[in-house]
Amino acid sequence: MKKIYKSLVFTMATIALTSCVNDWLDLTPSDSIPSNSAITNYNDAKTGNNEYISAILFGQDGNVKYYGRSSTSVFSSNGSKTFRIPAGLAEGEYNFSVFSEQYNGDYKTDYIGNLFSVRFTVEKNPEEQFNLATGERYYFDLSAFDIPGQTNEELPESTLHYVPFIYAGTVNSYVLTTEAYMVAGSSEYASRITDASLSSYGYTYPHSLFIAEHSVKTWVRWSELSMAGDYIYGKDYQSGGIDYNLRAPTVGSRGNNNGAAPLRNEWDRILDKNSKFIRNWQEYASWGQDTCYSHPYEKNHSLRRGDHRSSPRNIIDDFVCNKGCSYRPVLEIKNADALGKNGLRAVTLNLNGTTLGGEEKIKIAVQSNGSFAAPTSDGLTHPYGNSTGYFAWLGDNNRIYAPGESVPAHVTSLTAQWVKPEEFYLEYGVGDTYYFDLSGENIPGTVDSDLPDTSLHYVPFTYVGTIEAYKLKSSSTGVVEAAEIASKADDPESIYGYTQLHSLFIANYTLTNKVSWKELDQNGLIFGRNYASNGINYTLRAPSMGSTVDTTNGKIFPTNNEWDQILAKAPWYIKNMQIKSDLFLYWGQDTRYNNYGYEYMMLRYEKLTSNLEKDNVTDGAYRPVLEVQNVDALGKNGLKEVILYLGDYYFNDRRGINLMVKNGESFTAPSIDGLSLTDSVSEGVTQWWEDEGGNLYKPGDTVPASVEFLSLTHRYDVTYLPGAYGTGDTVTDAKFDGFYPLRLRDALFTRPGYTQTGWATTDGGERVYGLKDYYYANEVLTLYPVWSPNSYTITFDTDGGSEISPITQDYGSEITAPDNPSKTGYTFVGWDKEIPTAMPAENITIKAQWKANSYTITFDTDGGSKVESKTLSWNDKVLDGVAEPIRNGYSFIGWKYIDYIVYADTVYAELAADDSVNGITLKAEWRDVEKPTGEIIVSTNRWNKLLNDITFGLFFKETQMVTVNAADNSGEEVKIEYLLSNREITESELADAGFTEYDGSFSIAPDNEYIIYVRLSDTEGNIRHICSDGIVLDGTAPAINGVENGKTYCEAQTVKINEKYVSTVTVNGMAVALDEQDRFVLSPTEREQTIIVTDKAGNTSEITVTVNNGHTYGDWSSNSDGTHTRRCGVDGCQAGVETKNCTDADKNHRCDICGYIISECTDTDKNNICDYCGKAISEHEDEDKDHTCIDKDKNHSCDYCGKAISEHEDEEKEIKKANTAAERLPDAPRSPKTGDNNSLILWIALLFISGGTVINTTVVTKKKRHNN
Repeated sequence: MKKIYKSLVFTMATIALTSCVNDWLDLTPSDSIPSNSAITNYNDAKTGNNEYISAILFGQDGNVKYYGRSSTSVFSSNGSKTFRIPAGLAEGEYNFSVFSEQYNGDYKTDYIGNLFSVRFTVEKNPEEQFNLATGERYYFDLSAFDIPGQTNEELPESTLHYVPFIYAGTVNSYVLTTEAYMVAGSSEYASRITDASLSSYGYTYPHSLFIAEHSVKTWVRWSELSMAGDYIYGKDYQSGGIDYNLRAPTVGSRGNNNGAAPLRNEWDRILDKNSKFIRNWQEYASWGQDTCYSHPYEKNHSLRRGDHRSSPRNIIDDFVCNKGCSYRPVLEIKNADALGKNGLRAVTLNLNGTTLGGEEKIKIAVQSNGSFAAPTSDGLTHPYGNSTGYFAWLGDNNRIYAPGESVPAHVTSLTAQWVKPEEFYLEYGVGDTYYFDLSGENIPGTVDSDLPDTSLHYVPFTYVGTIEAYKLKSSSTGVVEAAEIASKADDPESIYGYTQLHSLFIANYTLTNKVSWKELDQNGLIFGRNYASNGINYTLRAPSMGSTVDTTNGKIFPTNNEWDQILAKAPWYIKNMQIKSDLFLYWGQDTRYNNYGYEYMMLRYEKLTSNLEKDNVTDGAYRPVLEVQNVDALGKNGLKEVILYLGDYYFNDRRGINLMVKNGESFTAPSIDGLSLTDSVSEGVTQWWEDEGGNLYKPGDTVPASVEFLSLTHRYDVTYLPGAYGTGDTVTDAKFDGFYPLRLRDALFTRPGYTQTGWATTDGGERVYGLKDYYYANEVLTLYPVWSPNSYTITFDTDGGSEISPITQDYGSEITAPDNPSKTGYTFVGWDKEIPTAMPAENITIKAQWKANSYTITFDTDGGSKVESKTLSWNDKVLDGVAEPIRNGYSFIGWKYIDYIVYADTVYAELAADDSVNGITLKAEWRDVEKPTGEIIVSTNRWNKLLNDITFGLFFKETQMVTVNAADNSGEEVKIEYLLSNREITESELADAGFTEYDGSFSIAPDNEYIIYVRLSDTEGNIRHICSDGIVLDGTAPAINGVENGKTYCEAQTVKINEKYVSTVTVNGMAVALDEQDRFVLSPTEREQTIIVTDKAGNTSEITVTVNNGHTYGDWSSNSDGTHTRRCGVDGCQAGVETKNCTDADKNHRCDICGYIISECTDTDKNNICDYCGKAISEHEDEDKDHTCIDKDKNHSCDYCGKAISEHEDEEKEIKKANTAAERLPDAPRSPKTGDNNSLILWIALLFISGGTVINTTVVTKKKRHNN
């Protein structure tokens, strides 16, 4: 569809195509098809009214898509015009042609100048190749590259181990090869080619880039970067399992401060996506891949972007170098298809106390499904100023990774570890003291008197946490170099020992002294034996201490022995090393030899060392360590501390001490032994542990895993005894230290006849404490029950007799028996148990015993079957076992006594006035259930039931009387009702039918059908229905149709009998059968035929007719149309008509039957003889002799007579010729209307025919005239 822009937008922005100019113009792509402006500069244009700058947009197929013209005439020979490119263009390449045009308002082009064309591309931004978030900062290690130039001082760190890049995502841009170097137009060519095989200079394709956040190097020439290893066109680089190409970006080959062309260069494509993706551009101008060879100076130019100017799109072409020449590389991701959409992911590095570029958390990019190398620590600043100290990465999987070590794919973050990590998380654990029970370990030597518990139930150890040090095996004994070998080994299978991270507790004191190394080793205490405490497995052993001493500085080797590593971590972790007169040094695992070859074992005191022979018994001491086993199984949170609070007591100058238990598991309540409680306790007092929830545990009990606090408490026994008279088990409760009272027990013991009412402190003594009283004293207590006699009740159950009040008295008191009770209908015979003379020690119930009196029931059945009399007791049911009587025609309702209805559960006592009435009689109640009977009488016919199959088989000619009789077994009057119907009615329909009350015989009239229904009802509501059979009262004779009485017929006739109930049909006395439609055929005979029809009611019809066998025809008469007709003579016969065609057998021109003249003589062959009959014809000419010859066949002779005709000429004597002048040729084609593309092909042709020269669309005023 053509669009004409009549008002176009002017813009201040122009594109000046300097150096390496060609005729190509690109449009910036966007996520949707753009609507941009094309700016054309012009000079030497023809000016004046009706002089315009116009433009045409040609599509990819060469067809014109749009036409436009400047909105005003051109009055300045030099200037610029802006044409807006329409929105909605399909992706592809287009030609934009600009020319000068004169337009006078008549839609005719008066002249045009030559076309100046620019080509541009419309495209969409490519789909992102990866799901990695764009605009994010990622760090890359470029330290291995020897990039020439000076390192940019603005970088976060100068070693290039951590160089920040911004992920720009996917761009559709050209990338150049080394073949493009100094080739004019190579950038433009590569920007248009999308197939690598078609261009040696490079090509355009979607690819994903990281761009350096700063210039990496400054003061560097383009040639230096190219020659130093091709940092311009690309070097292979791998990071995080991803392959990259490290190179300069493409930046365009020409332009000015406003931008560069071709616009498909990477620099502008990145800015088009987001101007913030290229940062710090104003610091230095950075080299690109593009080069240019330009006239007139014929200098080689390399292109740079950025600089201190106002726009990041600034472009500079130069061949010199100054500080502004810099290298800002991009990293192009290779093998994007193989990596896949989710091929890249970010890993967060938490610098944990230090920063890089002002950030404590930075990111690196790694391959999603592969492992990657842990980053280096080079370039990072140690938060404690010790750059040579420990460093590792802690993954979010809780694993430690050294720089360069492979990190699994599932790790998403790494945290810098500046100190060695702990294997266990303890909130306050490292450096704290924990107590272990070593009393069962049988450690040889003399127990150190400085220990807080010399029984070794509570031995204090300091938790030193995790250290990396060597530990030795028993195979190292006597091997001088064993410690050195173990200090460098990390394999647990190493013969002498190995170095690893492990967690230790070290004893706060020497456990035993005056013990030899050998003696300890024989007990497994040098190299370790298993020890378990509160669910945790340990190794109890001596620590490694070093085997060599540097006498010049006193330093001990290997330095990674456990003793020195503990001191390096915190000197105070090894406690109580003060010098004493009886100082003993501590045995270690290590072996050494002196100058004389004697074998010695190392001993340590703080940082001093000494050695003794291993068999020396007197001068060594044992300060062991506990190494935690099964660390991985325990997990980071595998250890938990439990606080033991000792209350008012002190142990080792503390009221609270710590235990170490396995987290998540129950543990054993610790022993009291060894705590050395300061206060003595009385007999009967025991110690318990109480948790934070108030639960109590004896030493040795299992404590739940959730407990974190145990408090020591004393128990005072409170004992309950039954005494001399009580019965029950002894019970002991605990009263614990403090102000909290013990609530005494409720009654615990029993005594017949007595209730416990309190507690006495002596057996049989006065009450001191009530039941459930509170006991506050912190003393042992013994209690006895206090008794009170009980009251009991004798209850008398008279079982329905007269009431006797219960007797309530104290246990053992005398009882007076009551009078006997009485009960209607019964005789008292005694109690079920003897009434005691004294109150027993229980409540009892005594029940009266009765004998029932006998009574007689007789039955009056009132005409029903006999029922025998019955003997029963006062409260017996009178009808139990009594059968119902039977009476024909009646239904038994029930029994009545006088006016009382007797029910199934009625007892004798309810009917008799009192128990003196010895017998009563019950009378039967009945209901009539038999239906009344009756009959219907019509003539001699009688009916007395409801018929199931009714037929209309009873016929009468005259009116009939209907009589109904009825009777009931009760002898009472029966109600009679009747209903007349002409159809059968079901009994269910009769229930709702409307009946007429019968008051005597009634009549039924003829010419109808009847069924007589009667309803008989007695006084009890019993109903009977009876009915008659079907009755037909027919007083009308049958009708005979199809023939009329006395008439004659010429052929067989169909006779129809109209009668529903036909009895007989005869013809001349012979019976005739009717068909389904009540018809028969009356055939022809030689005599009259009499038809007699009789119906079932006796009505008769009769007629007589004659049926001939054919018609009786008269003579033929002519119809004057070549036919003749004859008719039947029977009166009223309509079918007897016959018509035939006339015939002329003798060829006399007349009908042989009716004499009608059929034809006249003719002579077609002109031989004077009739062509039909052969008769001679005397004259040939017409009677009036005025024959006019006719010549239809134009042979100049009469068509009839053959006479020659004298004149042959046509009626018109002059023939006129047609006008043969040629038509005027059509007018010459008009010039196409301006903006009308209907004649656009011709119009465009004219454009190219027109002469002229355009420089930046210069207009020349040569004209082409056209005729109208």
